[in-house]
Amino acid sequence: MGLIRLSNQSLIDITPAGLPNGTPLQVVSATTTTPVTLTAGQDYSDLGLEVTITPIDPNNNFAVWFNCVNLRKTTGAGTGAYFVGRCQVNGVNSSPGMFTGAVGYPETFADQRYLWSGHAVLTSGFSAGSNTVKLQGSAPGSSSWIFAHQNQTQHLTVMEIAA
Repeated sequence: MGLIRLSNQSLIDITPAGLPNGTPLQVVSATTTTPVTLTAGQDYSDLGLEVTITPIDPNNNFAVWFNCVNLRKTTGAGTGAYFVGRCQVNGVNSSPGMFTGAVGYPETFADQRYLWSGHAVLTSGFSAGSNTVKLQGSAPGSSSWIFAHQNQTQHLTVMEIAA
């Protein structure tokens, strides 16, 4: 993407419609340091990490990425001891489902720490007005987990990109 030359225009006169595809239009992000405990067998629960974005155009693309450090497995070991996470946009699982993934097996001991991160460019799921993007986690196996263990900072970022 090249630079845009402003000839006798003020920045106020520039609209997203005049920008080339691939231009970042806005970025929103959130962090949390609040631990969330997921007990063995627990279904999906909110992890307290979400952002709200009002798109300039809901037909644009949206880059979503997250970085979660110190995800701790506190009990269980072996193939049944895992954590599953996902991203939702307006209460619907994101597509592509790149955020859906499992960590935590087949280790042979219980107390382990993980870095869970992911990213994707979403091309659907957003609408006009306010949209919520959030992370959820589940402990469907035989282990319990702590998200944001030891109050470590977790990050979620959404960038709207001109399409």
